[in-house]
Amino acid sequence: MKSPRLVHRIKHYLELFSAIPKERWCTGNFTQPGERFCALGHLGMTTLSLPNSEALEFSELITDVIAPGRKSDPSYVTRLNDGRHSQDLLFGSEPKNRICNVLRKRLEMETQQTETL
Repeated sequence: MKSPRLVHRIKHYLELFSAIPKERWCTGNFTQPGERFCALGHLGMTTLSLPNSEALEFSELITDVIAPGRKSDPSYVTRLNDGRHSQDLLFGSEPKNRICNVLRKRLEMETQQTETL
């Protein structure tokens, strides 16, 4: 059954990342000069070894889309952000597009799950 809280959280992240101009995104690092960040950097992370609660929640939301059946891990977010696998590129050519499109897909999955029950 669709959880209103889950849908709210997905929409929260979609709105957050959609509002960030593409010039403020980067790949390969959490941060780059000029106030550019990767997805996790925008959530305040500076290293994979110290994920914050928001990064863990976000990672959990997108893992079912990009790594179904696997345990949630922030490294999946960096992989998607950087477009390191060919399947990640199916979601877009830019980090912002990939992140937002995966969130849209996750929201769609929630909606479809509700409709089939």
